[in-house]
Amino acid sequence: MNKQSEKLAKAIAYEAKKKKERDEDKRPAFHVTPTTGWCNDPNGFSRFGEEYHLFYQYYPYENKWGPMHWGHCRTKDFIKWEELPCALAPDMEYDGQGCFSGTAVEHEGKHILMYTSVLEKDLEDGTHMVRQTQSIAIGDGENYEKVAENPVITADCLPEGSSPVDFRDPKIWKEDGRFYALIGSKAEDGSGQLALFTSEDALHWNYEKMIDQCKNLFLTNTQKCIQSLFKPCRIRFPHHIMQEYTYRIESEFPGTSQLQLHGFRIKSLLLPHLKLIDCRSSNVVDTHRPFLRCVPCVCFFRRPSFSLLGAAGCCQ
Repeated sequence: MNKQSEKLAKAIAYEAKKKKERDEDKRPAFHVTPTTGWCNDPNGFSRFGEEYHLFYQYYPYENKWGPMHWGHCRTKDFIKWEELPCALAPDMEYDGQGCFSGTAVEHEGKHILMYTSVLEKDLEDGTHMVRQTQSIAIGDGENYEKVAENPVITADCLPEGSSPVDFRDPKIWKEDGRFYALIGSKAEDGSGQLALFTSEDALHWNYEKMIDQCKNLFLTNTQKCIQSLFKPCRIRFPHHIMQEYTYRIESEFPGTSQLQLHGFRIKSLLLPHLKLIDCRSSNVVDTHRPFLRCVPCVCFFRRPSFSLLGAAGCCQ
């Protein structure tokens, strides 16, 4: 692999320093956490060789969002996770403002990462330009090198009116000897769309078509999906862990079953046009949130204590 860039070497050195300073007894034993600093979206969750690799959006220098790096860890059993050095840093002109989310695939003994590279700069006319493109890094499971062809996909090939600013989060996979990538984009009318690309070598890509476009309308098939999803159920969680809560979810769609949630702190709702009602007071607690987070997850620490966290999921 080529010599590390100055920014990547700096991040790795900072990780090593913070690892010596941290209190291991206060870190989760069975859950992935960043080596230091901030993390958010998981990226590149994939099998490489006999191990599973997980990357994540990462800013090592502070406990808040910053120019995104890719943190890195791996496991053989999904219980014991080995921390690995920072995999990507925003160290090139085309990704200087962030290595955003992406995915990974194994190919001929190499690990291919595809991520959204973000460029922001002020132009001579005083305007602020933002461009999101897709880039490739190839590695051996520990060290990764960005290819000279980057960015390998830009918004220039998208249909007229597609946004070069909102063009991100590629999903790469290999099928029948060919590479495919799905990338989220914003259409001229502001709706979301999915662009399909193909490649023979993961470096040179061809735009194929838009395979889906979301007009933000919850009708027909979506309504049927909601109706099948919200079946009557009752869920309990041990009272000794937390105070008891009981909620009811109601939908504005005719024929949609109510969902009874018992013993959960609800963060938000699954789909628009739903109401979360406190059964004790009949007050509407929350409406018009995009996702339901209601499945409890107990996070065990090395010390005999625990923390209750909200984990994304669906109650059935």
